[in-house]
Amino acid sequence: MADIVWLTKSKDLVRSIADSSLYDGSKGGTVYNYNAFSTLSVNYKLACPDKYSHIGNNSFIKYLYFVNNRDIQCRLAIYDPFLLSYKMRRIYDFELAVLHHVDFELLQPSNKYKIFFNMMLHKMKSLDCIVTVSQYWREYLQSRGIFNVYTIYNSFNREEYNVSDKDLYNFIHKYNLDKNKPIIYIGNANIEKGVIDVYNSLKNLNVQLIMTGPLSNRIDIPVHHYFLSKKEYICLLKASTLVITMSKMIEGWNRTAHESLLCRTPVIGSGTGGMKELLTKSGQIICEDYLQLQHLVTTLINDDNRLNNLADRGFDFAKNYDMNYFSNQFNSLIEEFI
Repeated sequence: MADIVWLTKSKDLVRSIADSSLYDGSKGGTVYNYNAFSTLSVNYKLACPDKYSHIGNNSFIKYLYFVNNRDIQCRLAIYDPFLLSYKMRRIYDFELAVLHHVDFELLQPSNKYKIFFNMMLHKMKSLDCIVTVSQYWREYLQSRGIFNVYTIYNSFNREEYNVSDKDLYNFIHKYNLDKNKPIIYIGNANIEKGVIDVYNSLKNLNVQLIMTGPLSNRIDIPVHHYFLSKKEYICLLKASTLVITMSKMIEGWNRTAHESLLCRTPVIGSGTGGMKELLTKSGQIICEDYLQLQHLVTTLINDDNRLNNLADRGFDFAKNYDMNYFSNQFNSLIEEFI
């Protein structure tokens, strides 16, 4: 018997929990959920069944059956919001969900997804609590009549972001980077993260543009594209003069921006969704118009005093959200129910 069951269709999350190690390349929501599972496991017995991760998206009957039948005895369940649309009744004494963001792009062309989304929101009203990762999504849910909302921000192990001079030197030389020319990290190799528009805005500057992610995510722009380990990724953030997060999607938060601030690297971002709260509170630069990006970058990389000021302000904000904060917030929340 478990104290808490975490119900998810994410193969990466299930795999990471089974291996007790975060799967390389995991997206931000998976990292957050894995950290939450791990921190709760210190004081509670948790289970994460893998049955949902083996069901295809179109297997309506299987989802309907599994979601509405309990095979693990426990008092509290934490749901992947995707599964809520299939939920017909209360199964556990206490029921929660964690919402990172909603991909509204999926809703535009499809009546199926609109119905699915509205069912999910309706089912959220009957939950004991929904955890969001920013005030933007808290306020969004409240605007839809869902008021049992609790915000727990993305958090990080600060020690991981202390990069030694030796590691930084090795990283720069391994990837043959010019330490005398500004390095600008433009984010994940994903069109929705805005990398094509960022490239078009900055391609005439004398800088080194870098994006990361699986090399199978081919984007046809002449930008350095690396698939890095976590350690190398942090070295890249530290080596960068500036990080650009011009995401087009409505973000939950933005882990790349937050991690950059922990490395004392300033950020310019679009400020979509919860990213606006992050950039505003950390004193970074919000750019809502790609036509302004080149001017902002050119001005900033030639102003060391402002770069240092942004780095200091950003770090002073980002450092508050460490794993002690995360653990205290999640355990305090669960203590209200069990």
